[in-house]
Amino acid sequence: MQQLDFAVTISALLGIPFPFGSIGRVNPELYALSIGTWVNQRRGTNACTSQDDLEAWMGRYAEVLCVNCWQVKRYIDQYSATSVIGFPSEDLQHIMDLYSRAQENWSASLITSSSETCSQEKVEKGSVLLQQIDAYNDFLKSFAKLARSAWTEFDLWSMGIGLLLMMLSVIIQASMLVNMTISQSSDQKSSGSSIIHRLSLAFSLVVIRAASFLSNSYILAEGRVANFLLATSCITSVWHSVLKGNISIEVFLDINSLFQLFFGAIIF
Repeated sequence: MQQLDFAVTISALLGIPFPFGSIGRVNPELYALSIGTWVNQRRGTNACTSQDDLEAWMGRYAEVLCVNCWQVKRYIDQYSATSVIGFPSEDLQHIMDLYSRAQENWSASLITSSSETCSQEKVEKGSVLLQQIDAYNDFLKSFAKLARSAWTEFDLWSMGIGLLLMMLSVIIQASMLVNMTISQSSDQKSSGSSIIHRLSLAFSLVVIRAASFLSNSYILAEGRVANFLLATSCITSVWHSVLKGNISIEVFLDINSLFQLFFGAIIF
């Protein structure tokens, strides 16, 4: 089952309203398993009881798809009215035609579904209910395909600039680390308190980063929160070095990280 169909399928099984922003389709296999009729459809028995159960399930599933399509239609209307870009007019008109055609056949399917004979072959090939289900599925699948093509876009120019900045930052930081190693090779003495302070700071940042994953607000704004945490730690390190009068190569690394965050925020 596609992830797009998960929310509406669970809503149909629980009997709650469909999410307004969902454009998925109620999964027929999972919906049928909840009432035990998919097994009869797979077996293909010719008994009238199995036929009646299957036809009853098809009627319920068609009703669920009717509500599903109505909800998606409401979302299309709302999105088209509020979005600046929207969907192409020709594609949108094709989607609306599919919905109108499916709705026009709905009344006929309700009338003729009760007069079907007990024939598994007729249900599979000529049932009006099955045709109605296919019509709703065509509408939902067509709009999902249109939405993917319209919303799945990549800004190659911004992606190229981001990759270039990342490569430059790696080169600059690697050169600074090499210079720092060479300059500090003659002086291997370092105070234990300084090492403990840096380790405690690094451990605190890791703990804060791990704890932030438990917050829903962090999930919604992960990039901005991560940049704020990195910028705060860099500013704290630079300020501490300035107060102590110890301007080392590490401070320039922190300043370089701040400039990367600044230019990244401007570009993206």
